[in-house]
Amino acid sequence: MKLGYAAAAIALAAFGFGHAAQATPVQWSGNGHYYELITTALDYDQADAAASASTYNGLTGYLATISSSAENTFVANLIQDTVGNDQAEAYIGSSNLLDGQWRFQAGPEHGQLMSFLSFEPGEPNNVGDSEHYLELYGYSLPDGPFAVWNDVNGALAFRYVVEYGTSVAQTPLPATLPLMASAIGGLGFVGWRRRTLNAL
Repeated sequence: MKLGYAAAAIALAAFGFGHAAQATPVQWSGNGHYYELITTALDYDQADAAASASTYNGLTGYLATISSSAENTFVANLIQDTVGNDQAEAYIGSSNLLDGQWRFQAGPEHGQLMSFLSFEPGEPNNVGDSEHYLELYGYSLPDGPFAVWNDVNGALAFRYVVEYGTSVAQTPLPATLPLMASAIGGLGFVGWRRRTLNAL
């Protein structure tokens, strides 16, 4: 991460830059999901929690999980259209903290390895062995193309992109649970039967 961007992130947090975006989430035709840039600057864990608590049109929110160049460009354009070119970067849902490999950290793909990556030249560089999260630039850098990524320290505050897609799958019930319920119900019936016979 470049020091200039780190200083900008600290300034955003210190002055409480921005507020939650008021624009209606925008749908991407590529997957039918909706995306929204939240302009309140939060650290990664706060942004992740806030995104996960969000819903839109009955869809569950989570930090955007970008899996293609087309989706990446769409989200970068959304960031730029919302806040312009002035330090238009935002958290997306990814981390390499688990095992050094970049994985989705949100949504239905949580924990899966990322096959699409779009880092700025020279990144990721993991400055101070502390940069394990991703921000997406919604503008073109002098030394890189449009819509590139940078690894950052998750304690820094940035805007963030919420994706509203299919609801996060609930953990299925264990296969043995219905059998256990039937067994418990059967024991209850036997006990009731015994009590009834003893009363006669």
